[in-house]
Amino acid sequence: MLMRRFDPFREVLDLERIFTETLAPISRGVKVPRVDILDEGDEILVKAELPGIEDKNQIELYVQDDHLTIKGQIKDETEERRDKFYRKEIFTGSFERVVYLPVEVEPSEAKAEYKNGILSIRLKKAKDNLRGIKINIE
Repeated sequence: MLMRRFDPFREVLDLERIFTETLAPISRGVKVPRVDILDEGDEILVKAELPGIEDKNQIELYVQDDHLTIKGQIKDETEERRDKFYRKEIFTGSFERVVYLPVEVEPSEAKAEYKNGILSIRLKKAKDNLRGIKINIE
């Protein structure tokens, strides 16, 4: 196990991650895309469900060492028509989701593809996560 130095700000971010991941299922269909995170050996695969996005240019992705940010805009064509709704449950507008990754990744190696409403992001694991550092005992 790789030990890291105590950082109070990191502890706050970890707490925020716990709350975000716990409360995300409550707001699933509202403002954040649902995601799957898969371990594929040397890579992490993140798949995000983005219904209503027709063009990949409506999506912005940012990746740092241990988290991924997905931002986007779902446009509403009916808003221009001023229709009278009996019910409106389909989300439109801006969204943002921060996905905390189980390991650190190499941001420069990230690749993404958008097809049929599913965004797939491949993130290469940082080499330090694959093996710890061996310490010789004196």
